Amino acid sequence: MKRLFSLFIGVGTFAQVLATPADSIQISLLTVLPRTNAVYTVFGHTALRVRDLAQGTDVVYNWGLFSFSEPNFIGRFVQGKAHYFLGVAPYNHFIYSYEAEGATMLEQILTFTPEGLAGLLNAIEENLRPENSVYRYSYVFDNCTTRVRDLLEQFSDNKLTYKEIPEDMQTFRQQLHNCTESDTWLTFGIDLLLGSGVDSLVSSRSTSFLPLRLKEAVDAPAQTIIGEPTVIAGLTRNPLTTVSIISGVLLALAIIFFLPRWVLSPLYIVAALAGCVVFYLNFFSLHPCVSQNFNLLWLNPLYFIALAGCFTKKHYRIITWYHAINIALLLLFLLLWAFGWLPQTFNILDLAFIIPLLAASLKYWVSSISNCKKEYEKE
Repeated sequence: MKRLFSLFIGVGTFAQVLATPADSIQISLLTVLPRTNAVYTVFGHTALRVRDLAQGTDVVYNWGLFSFSEPNFIGRFVQGKAHYFLGVAPYNHFIYSYEAEGATMLEQILTFTPEGLAGLLNAIEENLRPENSVYRYSYVFDNCTTRVRDLLEQFSDNKLTYKEIPEDMQTFRQQLHNCTESDTWLTFGIDLLLGSGVDSLVSSRSTSFLPLRLKEAVDAPAQTIIGEPTVIAGLTRNPLTTVSIISGVLLALAIIFFLPRWVLSPLYIVAALAGCVVFYLNFFSLHPCVSQNFNLLWLNPLYFIALAGCFTKKHYRIITWYHAINIALLLLFLLLWAFGWLPQTFNILDLAFIIPLLAASLKYWVSSISNCKKEYEKE
């Protein structure tokens, strides 16, 4: 219902806009700066403002809307089937919602030739049609920012100049890290779930999937509408990260070597469930950047086998063989990672899980071999 109401407002407004002289219409790019309110806000947001000076209308066209009420929204998002849509809101409502969240928003007034303006308005009107307003979201290739960028490239008189990419920002993953660097665990989650596809090199143009990059590419001065302008890039990583990793690993090793086997069950449950998510995304999700994820070498659903071994006094051969293979896989992964022989960038926090998992498998395997020797000696 909300979407239908939004489309109704948009169609009604467009009927007025299309009947207005071109010099009375003002188009501007709105950029919401990244903020830490939620996961989806750390990347910022982009929208188009259409102001009709003659009719007195002022609305914002927003390609970044989604609805949690959509059946199985979370499941569809994981599968890469989430639907986003174009919505329309009065400018003052749009501003108020972001102002209430403490966001900073910038505006760049754009210029158009009469033909370009007519083309843009017709394209937006076409986008507003119910059959066109919904699209399948892709956080890198098709999102609220890329939709606006494509329209500006086609119709705006403002030249889009994409800056040269610094050496430390030449992949999609590095671009994402620049937004999430101050949130250690969010960065870890992104690195865990996104496969080697986001380690491909980006062109200057393709960096504009991020709102700030599009804003920088538009040849027009920016003015702050709400909030205070702040520097977003180059946020500092939490200095406690390394200490936390070392402390966590030492604690895990102490638990592994000095406490009963069943105490390891939470470690294996977390590893197995996380492995299921990575496995599913890699093989079944339609998201373009979650496949070919080499994290599966150390994190996979097979940890359920190890979990079963936590509650059996007997050392079953299948569990012993599993731990032997797991030791080989973990060591192979660490070797390939150390020498940079994998086409994927991994997070240093991986070690906080890999080292305890390796130690746990070594403990079980050594215990099993020792037990076998004792039984052999008895015979």
